[in-house]
Amino acid sequence: MAIRRGGAGGGGRRKRSAGAPEVPGGRAEAEAAAAAAAAAVSFWAVTPGGSMADAGSQVLLGSGLTVLSQPLMYVKVLVQVGYEPLPPTLGRNIFGRQVYQLPGLFAYAKHIVKVDGRAGLFKGLTPRLCSSAIGTVVHSKVLQRYQEAEQAEPGASKKEPVSSLEQVLKETSREMVARSAATLITHPFHVITLRCMVQFIGRETKYSGTLSAFATIYREEGILGFFAGLIPRLLGDILSLWLCNMLAYLINTYALENGVSTMTEMKSYSQAVTGFFASMLTYPFVLVSNLMAVNNCGLAGGLLPYAPTYSSWLDCWSQLHREGNMSRGNSLFFRKVPAGKRFPGGRRDPADGDAVATALRETREELGLALGPPSVWGQLRLLPDRQGQMVAPVVANLGPLEDLTLTPNPDEVEEVFTLPLVHLLREENQGYTHFRTAGGYGYTLPVFLNGPHKVWGLTAIITELTLELLAPGRYRRKTHVPARGSSAQPKGGSA
Repeated sequence: MAIRRGGAGGGGRRKRSAGAPEVPGGRAEAEAAAAAAAAAVSFWAVTPGGSMADAGSQVLLGSGLTVLSQPLMYVKVLVQVGYEPLPPTLGRNIFGRQVYQLPGLFAYAKHIVKVDGRAGLFKGLTPRLCSSAIGTVVHSKVLQRYQEAEQAEPGASKKEPVSSLEQVLKETSREMVARSAATLITHPFHVITLRCMVQFIGRETKYSGTLSAFATIYREEGILGFFAGLIPRLLGDILSLWLCNMLAYLINTYALENGVSTMTEMKSYSQAVTGFFASMLTYPFVLVSNLMAVNNCGLAGGLLPYAPTYSSWLDCWSQLHREGNMSRGNSLFFRKVPAGKRFPGGRRDPADGDAVATALRETREELGLALGPPSVWGQLRLLPDRQGQMVAPVVANLGPLEDLTLTPNPDEVEEVFTLPLVHLLREENQGYTHFRTAGGYGYTLPVFLNGPHKVWGLTAIITELTLELLAPGRYRRKTHVPARGSSAQPKGGSA
């Protein structure tokens, strides 16, 4: 078995932020330095104490940018979930080396337009606009209350100027509270936005209306359903905020000289750089939050084969870390095919006579293993992958492993590992994930355990079919496939 740089079997040969909040003016230069280190937020901040007209203009500006960025977020969310409707293509990375790459932003968006038209790129826009507008108002009101409380303190006008570090800490703490309050209040709209987008995968309409989506979530999941994925989102926001502010403060204080005439401009650049750096470091929190918001919500994109049912956001984090997918969706250009534990295989070429010829050719190209038709024992039944393509598993005899010389293709294979038959037949190495549909119909998928090399999904199903043929008296089937189109809910089990 190979940990491939390629996608799912049968899918082809596959080589593996926002304005800164304004700080009240009228203070000494120390506060100007603190203002330069203010954190970027996901809501459009209104200056505390500003007029309603200013607040309205900020909301309108934020709404306009939300509309413009909607197609980008839509594609990003589908990629984060793991939905890849288009096969990889042969291209070149930034070093000029030929690699198989997944389609980028524009190709992905073109596919959405082909399926749903141009309006399809704006699914989930209504709840997202609500989230943006409400978040802006809440964020502004919290900061305004802080300012009013400070001005109401006795002797506020006679206070001595504080150091720039103290000012940064104070402003960052206030920003953290304002940002967290806005996130907490608007998170239900965020959950609905994500679920509206993920409906594209299974062509559902369950969360199409904002009001009806609220009713659906409350009926099926209760109050907690509105806050799915909230904890990693809050943690990511807070960490990003403090990283951005403190790094900007250190750069502005110790790396930039006060005598430079362009110091103010340089400090604004340092703010942008530190904000980008902080967002990169905290991206896994964004990914985990979005996955938990759609996990096991009755949509195809929140269930296997796209994702197992996670018991908590920490479970989701652990699995993504083990699979090397912590940055999935972070970049929508130059997207490499993620690693996965799969058997050698790929798309049938026109020159291949049949599925057996394709399997032999792919095994030779990926592992450097030359097998002939006499080595083939037979072909298993066809199985659909997550893109709806049919996979034809082929079983062959490789002979003693110690006699094999494997030469993995580095453009397609990252690691090769083998699992002995006796290991697969031990019950302690056999797990499963059990699901139950809304109507009570259940199904089970197998999982084979081997330290960091956990085998699940389509590869596990193929492994199970092979075990049934090789050891019919010793292996008991765990797979029970649901009726096509059923909506599954988890019942329990272990994996």
